[in-house]
Amino acid sequence: MPGPLNASPFVRAAQAPRFTRLFVWGPPGSGKTTLALDSPRPGLIDLEDGANHYGDRFDFGVLRARSYDEVVAAVEWIHAHPDAFSTVIVDPSSVLWEATQRKWSKIFLQRNRGAKGHRHEFYDLGPKEWGTIKAAWREFLQKLFSLKAHVIVTAREKPRYSDTGFMHQIGVAPDAEKSLPYLFDIV
Repeated sequence: MPGPLNASPFVRAAQAPRFTRLFVWGPPGSGKTTLALDSPRPGLIDLEDGANHYGDRFDFGVLRARSYDEVVAAVEWIHAHPDAFSTVIVDPSSVLWEATQRKWSKIFLQRNRGAKGHRHEFYDLGPKEWGTIKAAWREFLQKLFSLKAHVIVTAREKPRYSDTGFMHQIGVAPDAEKSLPYLFDIV
């Protein structure tokens, strides 16, 4: 860069280790998990017992998780043990996004007994509650992407419908939180 950067908040960019962020989505059996497991030294956070099919074909660590909190704890463990895996896989994010919503819906149901969204055994989420869920989701993703490892996240496929007409399918889309694909280097 020519000349000094007097009082500038910018600094010269340095070469940093490069880690890939890959988002893979598709229908069942399309090879999402096998593609991910073919990565260097993978650690798989398995949310639907898909790893059961691949133990004889790939060498990988696996955590069979059922809740948002288990996945967050796993990512925190990997932060504390950065040499454990070269690649971290979340398979599928579709289930994790549902688990995140379920966790917070239960919390709102318990905390907000007199609130407008309280419906006896379930809770209707309003804009304020969605803000809390999205904040928890973003915090998880920041932890995941700050790992010193490649990150591969899979998602199921879902139908995409037209805004006009009733249930007129116009294609397919990832079954994931809608902004998720924008956070990856490769989709």
